[in-house]
Amino acid sequence: MALLNPRVQTKALLPEELVKHRYAVANGSATPESLAPVEQQAIHDIVKLQQECGIRGITNGEYPRHFFWGTFFETLNSMDEVNLQPGGYDTSIIRTYAPDVEPFMHEKTIPNAVTVATGKIPHPGKSSFLSEFEFMKTVVPQDQWGGIKLTMTSPSWYHFRYGPRKAYTNNAYRIDDE
Repeated sequence: MALLNPRVQTKALLPEELVKHRYAVANGSATPESLAPVEQQAIHDIVKLQQECGIRGITNGEYPRHFFWGTFFETLNSMDEVNLQPGGYDTSIIRTYAPDVEPFMHEKTIPNAVTVATGKIPHPGKSSFLSEFEFMKTVVPQDQWGGIKLTMTSPSWYHFRYGPRKAYTNNAYRIDDE
C-alpha cells in the first residue's frame, strides 16, 4: 500500500505561524481578533495543497480549533468553563491518559477549555461548526461544496475525557448514563 504524498504528511500538522499566533493571543501579546486572518490564510494554504494532491474530501485542517472538537462543548447551553488559571482547577476531574490531556499535564499547562455540565444540556439550535462550513464555502468552488469535510464531535469523547461523575455537577445529572 502506498503512503500519502510526503508533502501532505509534513504539511498536515498545524502551521508554525498559526501555533505561534495562538500562543501570542493566549499570553496577551496579540489580540484575539488578529487570529482569524492567520487561521484563514492557513486554511487557504491547506485547501490548495489538498486540491493539488487530488484529494476530493477537503478539510480545513481543523485550523480554527484548538482541538478537534473545536468549540462544540463550550457552546452548548448549560456548559460552563471551570477556572482556567494554572493550578486553579481540580485536575483529578480529568483522565490524564486521554490523548488530548496527557501532553498538557506533562508540560504543566492548561488542557484546553475545561467545561462541565451545570444543568441539563439542551442544544442551542445552531452548530458551533456552521461558521467553519460557511468559510470553507468561500475557499472552494461551489461544485466542490459536497466534498467539504468537518470533524464532528461525539458526546462520548466528553465522557472519555473526564473521570466518572466528573463531567457534570450534581444538580445537572445523577449518573454518567443519564
